[in-house]
Amino acid sequence: MRSVKRLVYLGVLVVLAFTGCAKSDILPLAGGTYTGKLNFSSSLGIVYTHTEKPVYITFDNGNYTTDFIIPNVNSVPLKGTYALKADTAIAFTLASQLFLQVYPPPYKLDAQYKREYKGDSLILTLNIPGMLTTYQYRLKRN
Repeated sequence: MRSVKRLVYLGVLVVLAFTGCAKSDILPLAGGTYTGKLNFSSSLGIVYTHTEKPVYITFDNGNYTTDFIIPNVNSVPLKGTYALKADTAIAFTLASQLFLQVYPPPYKLDAQYKREYKGDSLILTLNIPGMLTTYQYRLKRN
């Protein structure tokens, strides 16, 4: 009888161990403002850094704000939403701004990026299929 009770307790512990603590596969993103630069790199090894002004992205409960950052264009604030996907992805959706539709995603944050955390740094990387260029935001939390 005593060994039956032990088996029942052991069985309950095993069931609780496998059902009680499910690990989320989505890494959280700390809200706030991140500032840094946007790098362009080609498959030929050429790297260009957008340095005319710092790039910033503010994250707040599923919404983001940033600037339109094409060189030689006046600053235009952009707003949209973001959703954390899987373990290392973040999808940005730009709120409708018709004149921006002709520009590629890295300028207007309207695509899915790979994300990495290194301490208080956030690195967002975009590879557009069929293009030989990689776009990477290298940002640090303020």
